[in-house]
Amino acid sequence: MKLPPSKIGSLYRLDTTVYDYSISLLESVGMPGNIIRHSISVSEYVMEICAGIDNKCKIDRPLCIYGALFHDIGRSVSHGIDHGILGSEILMSLGFPDNYSLVCERHIGGGISKEEARSAGLPPRDYIPISLEEKLVCHIDNLVYGSKRVSIDHTLKRLRKKIPSVALERIKLLNSEMQQYM
Repeated sequence: MKLPPSKIGSLYRLDTTVYDYSISLLESVGMPGNIIRHSISVSEYVMEICAGIDNKCKIDRPLCIYGALFHDIGRSVSHGIDHGILGSEILMSLGFPDNYSLVCERHIGGGISKEEARSAGLPPRDYIPISLEEKLVCHIDNLVYGSKRVSIDHTLKRLRKKIPSVALERIKLLNSEMQQYM
């Protein structure tokens, strides 16, 4: 199911029909139901934060909300660290704009450095979130476990034995940076 040109234009505004279509798209690529529920929870949380950000700075709300909805689309293929890259490829193949693909590939943890990517067997480049939209989706993804909202301390404790300390520090830095918008 490729994103029709009529829907691509709709990605630049918030529209419940497009949101519902987007959920159908996740189902059509074989994304598991629990991951769809997680993505909806991340998207809803992002939607709440965006409502408060509008007064503080310019942000692409549709990119944040739909980017959050699609951030784990790669989990339809893999539950490994490569799911961000695979998701980016899926979104490109479906005709999504590049900025959606970047949200997808840069949402893991607090981002992945070029050296970490090389060590993990990923294409050697930086997967660190750069734009505010990428950072917001990445950060909120860290604050949703399953479909439940959790604290950053919960996330750090859960990941402490799973990821290198440098990656934990990057999550902490992202958390500090994003606090002004929370």
